[in-house]
Amino acid sequence: MNPVFDQRVARLPGYLAQLIAQVPHTRLTLGQDLPAAGVYAFYEHGRAQYVGRTGRLRQRLLEHSGNSSSHYSASFAFLLVREAAQGLAIDMARLRHALQRCPLFGPLFTVAKARVAGMEIRWIAVPDDVEQALFEVYAALALNTPHNHFKPS
Repeated sequence: MNPVFDQRVARLPGYLAQLIAQVPHTRLTLGQDLPAAGVYAFYEHGRAQYVGRTGRLRQRLLEHSGNSSSHYSASFAFLLVREAAQGLAIDMARLRHALQRCPLFGPLFTVAKARVAGMEIRWIAVPDDVEQALFEVYAALALNTPHNHFKPS
């Protein structure tokens, strides 16, 4: 294989060990000393739920559960609504902006953002974009997160 790729992949288990070893925080205890870029995981009841990556860590973590966050910035909450809406009279096949205007969607989205706001968060610094992308997929698979989906849109 490609030796550069192999070197990057070889770092992934170490990143995972660092992520798991991190002291969990909540939205309210993030502090100001977060790295700019990294990979994060949301935990609920001690189980990893979702892994994401960003170049603006603190802001991104807050966006996932902010009251004014839209379906674009609160993407994890949107995924939770997709699951909660199954069996309800909400056509989740509609485009996101159309769902945002659906009277049944709004309350579910508010509840989902509150749920995310109550979750614990762990993160590690991963400044390299390529390693972030590789580690996001690796961590989601290794942690068996139920809400990461890598289907193309």
